[in-house]
Amino acid sequence: MNRAPVIPFPDFDENRRLIIDCFQAVEERGSRKVLPALTAAYERLCRVRNSSRHARLAEFLHHAITALESDQPEGAKYILLTALATFGWPSDFADTF
Repeated sequence: MNRAPVIPFPDFDENRRLIIDCFQAVEERGSRKVLPALTAAYERLCRVRNSSRHARLAEFLHHAITALESDQPEGAKYILLTALATFGWPSDFADTF
C-alpha cells in the first residue's frame, strides 16, 4: 500500500520564537531588515482558515509591518510585545518599556 507523504503542521506556539527574533532584530539591526521575515509570516498566517488565533496574530504582524514601514520601530516593538502578552507567551523583555 502506498502511503501519502506526511505534511507536518507547525505548532502555533512556534510563532513565539519568530516574534522574539523580530523584536531583537529591530532593536539590534534596525527595522528594514525585519520586514521580509514579518511579511512572510503574515502571509503564512493569512492562509490559515477558521483559526481566530492565526487571524489575530496576523493582525498584530500587519500593524507591526505598518509601523516599521512608517519608520516607527518603537511602535513596532510595542506591538510585538503586545502580541507576546496576548497569547501568554513569556519573554525576557519586561524591562524594555
